[in-house]
Amino acid sequence: MSTSSGGKSSSASARFAVGLATCFVIHMFSSDVVVGQATTVTKLPKAGVCEREGTVALGVKPVSVGGKVRPPKKAREVAPKYPEQPAQTGGSGMWVGEVLIDTRGTVSQVWAVREVAFRPPFPSFNQAIVDAISLWEFEPTVIANVAVPICMVVTVNINWR
Repeated sequence: MSTSSGGKSSSASARFAVGLATCFVIHMFSSDVVVGQATTVTKLPKAGVCEREGTVALGVKPVSVGGKVRPPKKAREVAPKYPEQPAQTGGSGMWVGEVLIDTRGTVSQVWAVREVAFRPPFPSFNQAIVDAISLWEFEPTVIANVAVPICMVVTVNINWR
């Protein structure tokens, strides 16, 4: 394990926590995220993208986590393989995304709604999160004895040590 200049731990040793939230939480975040020195703006999809795009992707409208629909049980989790943090790069915060899970429990699509902010910008870090979540697997969501696709919000908290 290596460390970058400035005494910060390398990205490989970043401590992260992954959690599930209901679809109602996601609506609090803006679709524009300022990254870096307020000169770079990354345009991200607005909250609810999974519900809007899920029907196009799978041909059937997905249900959303909330109310009587519980988050599916995770059968396989893959941790992100974070790239080495460049010298003088700092950042922390929460990555928030929406995940479309098909009727087999496979992640079909991941949309970043809020990315971890870095100075200077470090997009490969956020991409590592998307890549890992894309490999997760879940038990299928069954409603009235029928497997249904589901939209779910996923959060990843980043805390540098």
